[in-house]
Amino acid sequence: MRMVPQVTGASAADAEQVARQAGITIGTAADVAGGRLDTAVAACTDFEHSPFTASGPCAVSFLLCFACPNALATGRHLPRIIYLHQALEALRSAVDAAAWAADWAAHHSRVTGLIRTHTTEAERAGLRAQLTGGDRELIDRMLERRLDS
Repeated sequence: MRMVPQVTGASAADAEQVARQAGITIGTAADVAGGRLDTAVAACTDFEHSPFTASGPCAVSFLLCFACPNALATGRHLPRIIYLHQALEALRSAVDAAAWAADWAAHHSRVTGLIRTHTTEAERAGLRAQLTGGDRELIDRMLERRLDS
């Protein structure tokens, strides 16, 4: 997943920054900045061509966005990502070690790497404060696999 943490809205400057930093067209960047390409955890710059799906639109778990070159997160995605990390930490203590290793450890590692690379602990506290009930519900539904097709 690529990250442009400074972008938080849909201004022309945000789109230009996303295009420049992510190496995508200004049109796609405007869609990212405007939230029109959002998934549960980020934006998808090419939903029709997933590296995880043989053909057609992406059909894998949103957790794989963190391993996908088509995924792009911005500052407005960070509150959800921070909450996802907390939820994965809670899950870690609730499942046995074998299930954790098989089903969750790689996802947790990618999410942890992203937030440690792009946020400080102080910023994470502020991002947690920005989290909405809708954000929590979306991530909870994702982890319960209620968003899978």
